[in-house]
Formats: sequence, structure tokens, C-alpha cells
Amino acid sequence: MQDGVNERLPISYEESRRLAQEGDREVRRDLAAREDVRPEVLYYLAVDESAEVRRAVAGNVASPIQAFQILARDSDESVRRVLAGKLSRLLPELAPNQLGKLFQLTVEVLETLARDQALSVREALSTSLADVACAPPRLCMELASDVAREVAEPVLHYCATLTDEDLLRLIAWSAGGWRVAAIARRPTVSEPVSEAIHGTGDAEATGVLIANPGAQIPEHVLERMVEESAEVAAWQEALARRPAIPPRLALRLAEFVDQQVLEALRARRDLD
Repeated sequence: MQDGVNERLPISYEESRRLAQEGDREVRRDLAAREDVRPEVLYYLAVDESAEVRRAVAGNVASPIQAFQILARDSDESVRRVLAGKLSRLLPELAPNQLGKLFQLTVEVLETLARDQALSVREALSTSLADVACAPPRLCMELASDVAREVAEPVLHYCATLTDEDLLRLIAWSAGGWRVAAIARRPTVSEPVSEAIHGTGDAEATGVLIANPGAQIPEHVLERMVEESAEVAAWQEALARRPAIPPRLALRLAEFVDQQVLEALRARRDLD
């Protein structure tokens, strides 16, 4: 005993095999969660009759990739959901060897989960994978193109794997709506992407873009936004607070905004 916590004694291969075959459900579940159990025993437990046991295998870092290939098609949705989160967290550890067989097999399992019929499984995968820098581009595009907002939005908003070319394709395909607004919220948005967002004519997405300090908006696009804001009042305050707005555009904005927005312009220290 150490610090009041019982340390688990090592288990032999023979004992683990016996428990996997003869133990009751709770024993098999505890066995499936142990990281010191041989991979072949965990593979055996991946087809256990109990979903509780299979969930434990899905969440075990010691489980072999062959077990994950089976569990990706498990009949129980919760097993597949646990597996989606687990593999997303495991991927960065495999990334240094992206040409290796283990990495490629892991990606194949993730791609299977990305096409899962259950929304909760795809959502778990998307949420876990959105901030993984080494996430495979093809997989990220598949998730970003998902018809379900709960799946696509986290990837569109956060995923660094998506390139400007990917984002431009997604914007052209979406032509507005929540998908474009999610892209407009990204921590950084390049000038070409900003111009494409405004070019969709989606007032909500453009408003989100204007309010995003990480969005780089070309001056000629910003000028069009200022002119259009005479008719779209919802943009006016965000434009008035927009960092480094050129003085000539701030002056033009001041010609038609209400008193509240005018005060926001007057409060700026970077304008005369």
C-alpha cells in the first residue's frame, strides 16, 4: 500500500486467460481495463457478450489495433463512441511515424467511425479530433462536410489541419449558413477566406467575421462592408470596434450610424 492506495499486483498471462474465459462480467470488465494484460487477451475480450466489457477494451490504451478494427463496427453505439474519443487522443502519440502501419491502421478505423450512422459517435469523434494538430486532412474534410451541425461545426471552427484551399471549397459548397459562420469564427482567418465569406452574401456570417479580431479583412472588402452597413445595422458596432480600421472608413461610418455606435468610434484611441 502506498499513500493509502492499493497497488494492483501484476497478472500472469495464464491467469488473465482464465479470467477472460471463466470470470463473471465484473471480473472481465476489470480485466479489460487493465493495461498490463497481454494484447491477445484484450483482443479476445473485444468480442465479449457484454457491452460493458467491450467498452473497457475500447478505452484501454493497451488494446491492439486489431481489437479497435472490430470495435469500430460494434453493435453497441456507446462502445463506438468511447473508441472514437480514445483513438483521437491516441493519434498524436503515433504522429511522429505517420508512414508507419500502426498510424495508417488507426486512421482507417477513424475513417470508419467518421461514417458511422450514429450521430453521437461522429460527434464524439469530431469534438475529440478538432484540436488535434496531426489529424489527417481527408478525415477532417469528411467531418467538416458532415450534414449534422454537431459534427461539422467543431472541425470548421477549430481544426488547424484544414487549409485555406479546403476552407474555400467548403465555403463555395455551403454558400452561406451556419457552416460559413463557423469558419468565420476560426481563431485566424486569412484575407482570401474572409473575402469568400463576405462574397456569400450571408449577413450573419459576415457579422461574425467583422467581430472576429483574428480575421484578416482586405481593405477593399472592409470598405464594401462599411458601405453595406448603412443597410445592415447589425454590422455597425462591430465595424466601429474593428481593430485598425482605416480612418477614412471610420469617418464614412460616422456619417450614418446612431449615437451609440458614434460613441464607440469616439472612444477609440487610434483615431483622431
